[in-house]
Amino acid sequence: MAGGTSESLTINIDTTLVVDSRNAHRLLKLVADRELNRFEAWDSLYSRHFESNDDIADWTVLRSVGEQVGLAGGDITMLVETDECSAAVDDDIRDAAALGISSIPTVLANSVRITGDPSVGLDRIEVRPAVGR
Repeated sequence: MAGGTSESLTINIDTTLVVDSRNAHRLLKLVADRELNRFEAWDSLYSRHFESNDDIADWTVLRSVGEQVGLAGGDITMLVETDECSAAVDDDIRDAAALGISSIPTVLANSVRITGDPSVGLDRIEVRPAVGR
């Protein structure tokens, strides 16, 4: 079943692959380190995973996303061949654990934690316009 239609998102959850997203998160860290558009990279990964059902653990997919947002091929090869950005991902995992987060998606806002479908429970959060996305 496709979800997210109320927000113009296509989510093919029934066919979405279950994959280890660690390398995708490493890619996102490198995009941010290079001061490229991390939101574009995130959106592309999201689309590739949930809309196209691509394997975002596959380096061919990750290379495509990285190049799309302007990462040099050598930077992506470095990710493939080293553990670059792994420490930053590990730090994020530790920070999440310290906040009691053990699954995704988890939304924290105004001291309210929502795990799973964030549309359930949003009525408990004061909504304000996003600034500086």
